Amino acid sequence: MEAAATDGFWGNLGTGVWLAGFLLLLLHRAVGLWRLHCWCRRESSGEAAGAWRQSWAGLPAKARDKACPRVRFVEGLGTPSVWVGRHVWLLLPVAAADWGEAQRRRVWLHELGHVRGRDGWLYHVWLPLDLVQWWNPAWWWLRSRMSMTLEVAADRWVVGWLPGEKRAYARDLIGWAAGGPVADTGMPTLGGGGMEERVRRLLSDRPKAGLGMRGVRAIVMASGVVLLVWLFRGPGRTALPGTGADGEASLRLAANPFPGR
Repeated sequence: MEAAATDGFWGNLGTGVWLAGFLLLLLHRAVGLWRLHCWCRRESSGEAAGAWRQSWAGLPAKARDKACPRVRFVEGLGTPSVWVGRHVWLLLPVAAADWGEAQRRRVWLHELGHVRGRDGWLYHVWLPLDLVQWWNPAWWWLRSRMSMTLEVAADRWVVGWLPGEKRAYARDLIGWAAGGPVADTGMPTLGGGGMEERVRRLLSDRPKAGLGMRGVRAIVMASGVVLLVWLFRGPGRTALPGTGADGEASLRLAANPFPGR
């Protein structure tokens, strides 16, 4: 009886800790998404936004999407970012209004690499997995490696279209790395973490093998299946009464309380 009570105490404590972490991370992500919503609602007009749209129109037809993403200049944002929802938004630092044509073209190609690779939807899938697996360091390590794979793929998309601007693009990455995104919402960013590895792999003639896009998608699909199984099974579900060795003994005792007679 005491052992069962102890097990119940630790089980309830673990569930309480997990639920507290779940709610804190949910609040953190909700605040970040609300900030994104506010950013996307702000209209950015004028010559600067028009110049960015003209740079998009000047890209090769195969490199750009069917419709130009909506351009927003965000006060305090350190690096260009893309957000995919009902529409596609390109979020830019205020300083990006003064960037030259070549730099605008490189930013567009990187972010369009994310859009064409459907990376934004992968990040939407990762959000619920982050909430469930917040306590698991293996998940965060795997997530960082998958994010790196997506960023490197977008970097290679830029170099594939602009092979003569590889070093200029590497200088862009180093310059944008110091900014970092303001809201940690899980959106793909141009100047995110692991910049040293990205620059090294960008400039290397023999890039280090990573997970690959197929590996990323396979891991995300497997993680989604695990999440569905976990949701349907229910966390911390205990065995039904009357099952197991102790349950069978209780049933036998209830059927014949005086076995010696």
